[in-house]
Amino acid sequence: MSTNKNNGIIRHCPAAKKFPLFKRMDIGNKHAKFLQYVWGSPERQERLHKLLSCTSRSLILTRGMATHVREALDDSKFTQYFTHIVDTFGTNFTRAPDGKWQEAPKIPLRGGREILKDEYIRDYVHGSVIIYVDDSPETAALPDHVELIRLQKEALGGIFNEDNKVALERLQTLLANHPDAVVVWDFDCTLTARHLYKSWFVLTHRRRRGSFPRWAAELDNHHLSN
Repeated sequence: MSTNKNNGIIRHCPAAKKFPLFKRMDIGNKHAKFLQYVWGSPERQERLHKLLSCTSRSLILTRGMATHVREALDDSKFTQYFTHIVDTFGTNFTRAPDGKWQEAPKIPLRGGREILKDEYIRDYVHGSVIIYVDDSPETAALPDHVELIRLQKEALGGIFNEDNKVALERLQTLLANHPDAVVVWDFDCTLTARHLYKSWFVLTHRRRRGSFPRWAAELDNHHLSN
């Protein structure tokens, strides 16, 4: 499946290995509980649905794993709002007309390194108005015309954290004034209430819990660590 620069958002360029989200996580039958840990309360999820319903073209650009993001979206009914999921390893999913994700050819890595988000936006994202929402934005090569919504880094609740109130209000104003804007979303602690990738890492690399002590503690507090 190819994507044209003019309609899309992405031009494609070889398929990535899959790392199923729950396969290695030793959490028994707590999958639903883990997803609520990631997305937050039902009330927060409803707020997110309402916010995303104001967007017409959205894609996710993550430093986590696109395969995990895809599963988390599908299991929580957020898939409908997004056309693409891309991670900085080059894994690239596009949403087909039937609503299902299709793995597209990988985005090429320059010199074997990871994709930089600002360079990706510069090279692959096209629209008269582009909005970039991230709690740890990469900006060195970000084009001047891109509207940056900078969130507090790894704030609990993501975009709905009280410290992000001004940023959220600015985003809502931009979406109201530019309903056709292309929105590039970071995933962890932007769309989500907690960090999916770092929590997954803690649960699948138990001898290295100390790599992300904050998220290890959050998992313990939610009784998700055995």
